[in-house]
Amino acid sequence: MLRAGLDAGQTLTIGAGITVHGSTGGQGGTVDAASALINEGTIAADAVGQSVTITGSSVTNAGRIVAAAGTIRASSPGFRNDGIFAVLSGTTATASSIANFGTIDIQDGGLFNVTGSFTNDSSGFVQTSIAGSVPSALGRISISGETSLDGTIKLRLVDGYVPPLGQTLQVITYGSRLGSFAALSDLDPADGVTYEVVYNAADLTVLVVPG
Repeated sequence: MLRAGLDAGQTLTIGAGITVHGSTGGQGGTVDAASALINEGTIAADAVGQSVTITGSSVTNAGRIVAAAGTIRASSPGFRNDGIFAVLSGTTATASSIANFGTIDIQDGGLFNVTGSFTNDSSGFVQTSIAGSVPSALGRISISGETSLDGTIKLRLVDGYVPPLGQTLQVITYGSRLGSFAALSDLDPADGVTYEVVYNAADLTVLVVPG
C-alpha cells in the first residue's frame, strides 16, 4: 500500500522509472494520495486475482496504468489520462469517471467499466483488439453515464482472426452519448477488411466492410 497523508493543495507524484505493483499473498494494493496524484511511472496490477485501487481528489496518469493479471480500480472525481491505460487480455479495470487525452488500450477479452462519465478528447485514442465475434474475444468499454466522443478509435485483429464481411461487433456501451469519433484507424490494412462505426442509442458497434 502506498498512502500519503497530504494536505489539500499538495500533490503526490510517482516519478518516471518507478513501478508500483499489486500486492502478493492474496492481498490487494492501494495507491492513495488523499489529495492530488500524478503518475509519471507505472502502476501495475500484475498478480492474478488481486487488485490495485487508485484514489485521490484528482488523478492524472502521465505514465502507464496496466491491468496485467489483476484488476485496476480508479476512484477519483477527476481522473485524467494523458498516458497509457491498458487493460490486457482477460482482465478488468474500473473507473468512476475518466477524461482521456492519451491512449486507452483494451485487449481482447479485457473490459473497462466506467461507472460515471467518459470523455475522449480530440487528442485521445481508444484502441480495442478483436480475436473473435463473441464478447469474451473483444476489448470492450462499458460506460454507465454520459459519453462524449472525439479523437480516434483504433481497431486491431489478433490471433489470426479475420471477421467475415457484414459482421457487427459491439465494442462500447453507454448510458447516453454526445459527439462521435473524428477518425477510425484500421491497424491491419492488408487483411482485406475494414470497419464502419455505427452509433446506436445505447452502444457503439463496428460493421465489417471490404477493405
